Amino acid sequence: MQAAHERGVLHRDIKPGNLKLMPNGLIKLVDFGLVKLLAPGEVTITVLQGQGTALYTPFEQYGGDTGHTDARSDIFSFASTLYHLLTNHPPADARDRFLTPDALIEPREINPSISLRTQKAILWAMELHPDDRPANVEAFRDALI
Repeated sequence: MQAAHERGVLHRDIKPGNLKLMPNGLIKLVDFGLVKLLAPGEVTITVLQGQGTALYTPFEQYGGDTGHTDARSDIFSFASTLYHLLTNHPPADARDRFLTPDALIEPREINPSISLRTQKAILWAMELHPDDRPANVEAFRDALI
């Protein structure tokens, strides 16, 4: 994800099914079907199709005339993916969380072996408003590690 962002590319569909474990142990991000090139000040609107993807999609990517996506949108999706992988439960989607703020169960309530630091980083990156999330992949990685 960091390499893509450094090249001005947003993935916009990060989810468990788009992470592939290679035989050498490397994990690759695949399926760049919703990719967008980053352009300062440009507004992007994405119409979601398919139920599963919505679980990992940030609120700003749901469409409408203010649907601006940037690196923080991919960070939200990646954190939602980590949530699912570490808890074995899908996260509450952004629409449900907007309507019912406590719809998202904290990861440690489901899997107590998750560190407090990891939980804080994931929840930070899953904030509903983009301005409340890490500004870039490096900040998210630093919060995790």
